[in-house]
Amino acid sequence: MVMPARWGPILAEAVRIAEQAYSPAVHLAYERATQALADDSAYLGRCFDALSVSFEARTLYRLKALADATTASDLSRYRGLIRHGDASAAGRR
Repeated sequence: MVMPARWGPILAEAVRIAEQAYSPAVHLAYERATQALADDSAYLGRCFDALSVSFEARTLYRLKALADATTASDLSRYRGLIRHGDASAAGRR
């Protein structure tokens, strides 16, 4: 999710190559993974921890998610990202 936020949309050619190698299910798997990260702030925090994402990058990701929220349900979902944050990252500031 951070990479698409920085790079923009996934290139059609990259999707085509991945689908040839793995199957057309690649797109569905990507959608499910990004939705799981958006829906579950604890899971997102565990992923950030596993990838050693810096506090600054976590904060930028959360701010981008808030800026991209377009509906009340989006805002409600992303409010958890800010309110709960992840304690492990806060200690590394």
